[in-house]
Amino acid sequence: MDETDLSLLLFLLRDSRATYSSLARRLKLSIPAVHKRILGLREAGIITKFTANLSWPFLNAVPVLVSGLSAAFPLREAVERVGKHEATRIVVQGSENSLHIQAHLRSIQGLGPYASFCRKAAAISNPSIGIEAGVLYGSNPPYREPEESELDPVDYRILWSLHDNSRKPIADVCQEIRVSPKTVRTRLRRMWELGVAEFYAQLQIGKDAGVLAFFMLSLKTDAEPLEWRGRLLSQLEPRVIWSTPISNAPNALTLLIWSPTPAAHEDLFDRLSADACVENAVSHISTHFDFFETWRDRLLEENATARPGG
Repeated sequence: MDETDLSLLLFLLRDSRATYSSLARRLKLSIPAVHKRILGLREAGIITKFTANLSWPFLNAVPVLVSGLSAAFPLREAVERVGKHEATRIVVQGSENSLHIQAHLRSIQGLGPYASFCRKAAAISNPSIGIEAGVLYGSNPPYREPEESELDPVDYRILWSLHDNSRKPIADVCQEIRVSPKTVRTRLRRMWELGVAEFYAQLQIGKDAGVLAFFMLSLKTDAEPLEWRGRLLSQLEPRVIWSTPISNAPNALTLLIWSPTPAAHEDLFDRLSADACVENAVSHISTHFDFFETWRDRLLEENATARPGG
């Protein structure tokens, strides 16, 4: 995997329905070259799924990240326990028996109970609990606040049709739910523009594709987190896969950064640790990603399959 592949993945994380022509234009490649790269990333198991869902801002969900060192052995059992909670979306296993748990809560009132659940299920005695703000894939725009809107049964059916393959051709969606291509295109465009739907890729970047690591940084009190993040992105793009400030810890930043080799990862960690704006840096190399269905997935399915008037 090279940096062009990384740039491609960042676009697909932001919009997995992006056309081959638009991706080719952004990457300055031919359409066949983009098609070949996506196929190669899928065959290598780096892209595991393209999916569609109701956006978490539209549902007023609260994105949280729970991280810590687990005392569980084997660690897989802790991952499976955590994945049974309706809010758990992604669990990342890392070095030193670390777990990084990304969840979408129905409301802020669920934060305390979910934190307690993770302490017990993941055997993490002192977890770091952050409310994510301003999620950014690479330097792409963060999720925008959705406009006031309502979805009808056809909207839900279209999204559900794309749930397990968001790059499914329009013709297949039309055949499946029996609506016209114009209807599907118009509604998809509207849902995307209003910010009520999201189309993204699930990734599994393993040891054979470089080193992917969680960096949890505490910046000094006089530092400006967003400005510092912007400078880092300009220096490392497209290696910064994902980054977010933590709203309940204003000087904290969490980043998922790819390095081509272990040596490059160590050099980056040393560089960040020595940065004049960084108070403390912790890094855990990611070894495996697990994706789980949440209440958002079930809500989409329920609305898509509900009988009229039922």
